Amino acid sequence: MLFPGAGQPPTISTQRPSASSVRPTSKGGKASAGTVASLPVVVVEIEDSDILNFVTGGLHGLRAFVSGRIRVLGDHQVALQLEEVFNKAGGVEKAMKFLREHNIAVGKEQSPSKL
Repeated sequence: MLFPGAGQPPTISTQRPSASSVRPTSKGGKASAGTVASLPVVVVEIEDSDILNFVTGGLHGLRAFVSGRIRVLGDHQVALQLEEVFNKAGGVEKAMKFLREHNIAVGKEQSPSKL
């Protein structure tokens, strides 16, 4: 998924970006004279079988990273903040609501109390 920014819908791609296309920000995140600072970029790879547990709160980012269930390329500081932003935006609740509305079952790792 690509999240291009505020007001833009996410894009789902079946092609993985190459590691060389993931560029970290310029030093300190500031541009030198006459240039534009690049934005922090992070690519998080997660298997299809884990994405449902991830968005419903059954799989936590740091634990998944340490266990090798997700792979992170690019700016690791941004990756560490993604789960917090997702949770503060009500992502888990929105995902659970979507699943209920579409009668999609949740896997074993997700606590039934959250359904």
